[in-house]
Amino acid sequence: AIKELKVQHLIILGHKDCGGIKNGHYLHSNLANPNYEFINKWLSILLPAYNKIQKDVSEKKQISQLEQESIKVSINNLFSFPFIKKQLKKIIYQFMD
Repeated sequence: AIKELKVQHLIILGHKDCGGIKNGHYLHSNLANPNYEFINKWLSILLPAYNKIQKDVSEKKQISQLEQESIKVSINNLFSFPFIKKQLKKIIYQFMD
């Protein structure tokens, strides 16, 4: 969409009590439902975020931390695309002039 449709704005967001994040937590805590094979593959992207959360706190707190860390993973993932980096540099330089 950014390259072909020239979409100018991206919004990265998460929300509290996200079922996907909860299942991602269960997946990486080795409590995943084996019937969710497709979803579990999709949620494997949360592993870097899961590795950053505290494990010595309640499950509820871990899931809350995972919600926040998953946003950071999404942003870092975006910056791994060269055309996103290029556009961001253009925007930053416009504000610096």
